[in-house]
Amino acid sequence: MSRADSATQLREAFDEAAHFGARSWPKQFVSGPEYTVAILGDRALPSIRIDVSGEFYDFDAKYRSHETLFSCPSDLNPARSLRWRSGVERISHHRWRSLGSRRCYARCRWRLAVLEVNTVPGMTSHSLVPMAQRPWACPSLNY
Repeated sequence: MSRADSATQLREAFDEAAHFGARSWPKQFVSGPEYTVAILGDRALPSIRIDVSGEFYDFDAKYRSHETLFSCPSDLNPARSLRWRSGVERISHHRWRSLGSRRCYARCRWRLAVLEVNTVPGMTSHSLVPMAQRPWACPSLNY
């Protein structure tokens, strides 16, 4: 994953990706805090805030770094936390349904915009769906 702030950097990023034989999919950079919302069945689970020490929440940040912090339920400003959090969870659920998704699990990642909808999220000890499920009032998932 690369970030480009100029046309020259964009060309360099494409060249770097080409070395891996990978297709490049440029997207506009979205700055700000990152949240993820898991969908379990037909319900949105509590949102999780993701704070990384590097520039991106990538494979290394998720699986290798001991500096990535997850706050669940998310630690938004208490004065607006519940209203904002429930809005993010509601919109995530709506976006998931609008894609025609009917799978049991999904995860929407937010940065004031939907970054991705993952219809097959992991269910390992590093996965965010089980983390979001823990504070929810239902039996624990086996993963």
